[in-house]
Amino acid sequence: MKILYLEDNPNDALLTQRALSKATPAIGVDVVHSLRDAYKQLENPPTKYDLVLSDLNLPDGSGFNLLHHIRSKNYPYAVVVVTGQSDEDIAIAALKAGADDYIAKPFHLRELLLRVQRMLQRTKWYAEKNRPPSEITVAGYKVSLETLKAMGPRGEIQITVLEADLLAALTAEPERVLSRSELLERVWGYHSDVESRTVDNFIGRLRKYFEEEPEHPRHFISFRGKGYMYVP
Repeated sequence: MKILYLEDNPNDALLTQRALSKATPAIGVDVVHSLRDAYKQLENPPTKYDLVLSDLNLPDGSGFNLLHHIRSKNYPYAVVVVTGQSDEDIAIAALKAGADDYIAKPFHLRELLLRVQRMLQRTKWYAEKNRPPSEITVAGYKVSLETLKAMGPRGEIQITVLEADLLAALTAEPERVLSRSELLERVWGYHSDVESRTVDNFIGRLRKYFEEEPEHPRHFISFRGKGYMYVP
């Protein structure tokens, strides 16, 4: 398994790379310091990654550019963005743009390692070739939990690992309200009231994929102050 780590500060990059390599010695970590170098790693020649960890503030642009590139190419890579501590609105925008998770600077290495390891565990599970194919139905459309591909009212969709996990959690208990904290624990593997907006933005993405009218959802229903319910 491989990680692409985009960080323009060489000292921060080296410290984090060493920590990641020490905690997960079987995983390779490629470090780049600019968008240009990140694109080279992804495209020339193409390199497959299991996770992309990217700062948003870069010398030659924004990490949003890399995020949009990854999603426009339908790469099934998990993406974790790193933001400034006061940039919550930017972090939310990154989730809407297709990031799987975010972490604010300054962060504790232990927290970063925990999030990265959990993300990679999920990625590895979906990538196992000998695992029997698994398929669920969402709003009348088939979703493959093996290939992470689905159909929706606007055509074929390439979903991410966390989107698949969230779909699986919701569809496993239809017509039951699941709280944000419950979904955070089940899908992301941690609990934080502060980060409940992460769930909200992922629900917005699922509505965009599977609802005929995302602004008037029939399948992913919100209950103010309680959580979300999936209705087949």
